Amino acid sequence: MVIRKIKKTLGDDKYKYQSKEDKWKNRSILATFFIIMVVLALAVFILLNSGTGTSQGHYVYGNEEENETVSATCDELCLLAQAVKNKNATTCELITNEILAQECFEKTAPYSLDACLKVIDYTKRKECITQNAIAQQSIDICLGLETDADRNNCINKTDECYFKTGVEKNTCVAIKTMNYTKCNKNTQCILEYSDKTKDVTACGQMSLEPEQYACAAIGKDNDDECKKIGYMNGQDSCYKSVAIWTNRSNICSMISSSNEYMRDCYAYFAIRDGNLKLCDNVDLDYRWQCYANYSVATNNVSGCDAIDYWAKISKKICYYDYAMTNRDPGACTNLEEPGSKVSCYSASIMRNATEPIPPQNCETVLDGVWKDKCYMVSAEKNNDLTICNYIQDTSMAEACLAKWKK
Repeated sequence: MVIRKIKKTLGDDKYKYQSKEDKWKNRSILATFFIIMVVLALAVFILLNSGTGTSQGHYVYGNEEENETVSATCDELCLLAQAVKNKNATTCELITNEILAQECFEKTAPYSLDACLKVIDYTKRKECITQNAIAQQSIDICLGLETDADRNNCINKTDECYFKTGVEKNTCVAIKTMNYTKCNKNTQCILEYSDKTKDVTACGQMSLEPEQYACAAIGKDNDDECKKIGYMNGQDSCYKSVAIWTNRSNICSMISSSNEYMRDCYAYFAIRDGNLKLCDNVDLDYRWQCYANYSVATNNVSGCDAIDYWAKISKKICYYDYAMTNRDPGACTNLEEPGSKVSCYSASIMRNATEPIPPQNCETVLDGVWKDKCYMVSAEKNNDLTICNYIQDTSMAEACLAKWKK
């Protein structure tokens, strides 16, 4: 009995049917799960794509489609804020309120020439035109200004070399472009270039070795560059150039001894400063020439007067050169020898110089004949009839006046 029951149970149709139903139930659950996952995936994909489009629509500006997005989500104050924030003048076009639109153009004008040209206030438009010209390095933009003064000011700020000429222009261009060949080997240009840019390779453009080292000393801010020259005269010449080129008289003392380099060095500063005593820094062998250089260059005879009485040749040459160069024959009066005075008068009065003799320089001529000749030449060269009236000799005075009666 028990055995049959077990067999019947194992072979029971109802048992077999329940097992098949469970199997289909499991498949249905899996299918439902799969459909749900597909739906979720599609939903996530759609949300992600929708978010990206929104981000692009709200944060990227610069064309009409994007500006439409801005205008759809912004009022005019918002548009103004967005234009300023993004430095985008095209957004200003969407503003209909004239006051707000002008404010928008003014605030974006430094970044947009189009916006700048729409600014009504000329003072503000002038400023932004200059800013745009500088930013674009274009002097043509400056031509949009109303006056020559404003245009020239804009051009000068855009290109500081534009109005310069000659060596000054070459120097400016060389420094601006960092190209020393623009100096065309001009000494002053090369010196300024090396000093401003600290590029001492330009110094090789100079022809003399002492000048090359002096240039390097200036470019490197190191006066000891002169010591690298292998001979003493070269070093002295270098120090003289450094002193003069940098306007530092104390460098003259670095010259090895009292020689022509030291003389010329101190003479330069004596002339520049109007200080004859600077010549006293050199020995007597070179001091008199320093005095003479001072007198001739400054049109001040005190340098010749300061030469020692017993240095007769130096004193004579000084007065002679002074009278010739400065068209002052009165200085010849200081010469002791009559022959030297006549020679000095003749050379200073009768020489065919481009500069006329000032009539007051004839007053101190002691010799009457040479004084009258001085006035006659002065009248002719100054083209001044009235100077003839100072001539004492009657025939010479008439001859002077006759030149204007022809």
